[in-house]
Amino acid sequence: MKSDIDERLRIQRATEDNIEDILSFEARNQQWFAQFLPQKVLEKQNKQYFQTQISDTRNTLQYLIYHRHNNVIGRFCVQLLDRRAKSVEISYRIGQSFTKQGIARYVLRRLLVLFSCYGVQTVYAYVGDGNEASIRLLLSCGFSHTATDTHSIKLPTGIQDKLSFKWENSAVLL
Repeated sequence: MKSDIDERLRIQRATEDNIEDILSFEARNQQWFAQFLPQKVLEKQNKQYFQTQISDTRNTLQYLIYHRHNNVIGRFCVQLLDRRAKSVEISYRIGQSFTKQGIARYVLRRLLVLFSCYGVQTVYAYVGDGNEASIRLLLSCGFSHTATDTHSIKLPTGIQDKLSFKWENSAVLL
């Protein structure tokens, strides 16, 4: 039986046909994302950046979250770190008007299952210590906090510590 969230969302791997949707999503949420991401990260994300990311499917995959009205409301980026060790890094964003609805948890749990099917052993994620929602999300999906890099993220709101998280394939998924 499908849940309400199943009915509202569609998750798909991004292609070059989705670049305008991604750019529109980023523009709509630029102020929101600036609270959690360094300005230099936000500045480099233009059409060329996303074309490169999407065309490099051997090392990077983008997953888009569409709301039932075909608007992108979030995205997850997966970067291959080590093919032999079968490890990847994830980053993600959810549009401000779609936070606190369980969407990121719903998508991340499904992606972890997908990664497991492809033999991924370890997933890493990095978050500023002021991003309490992302910290809760990662912990609720079976990630563990592995390290803190003090005063390493410069945001408009101030300097934050970078927290490193790790998920291993033996973790409980759903």
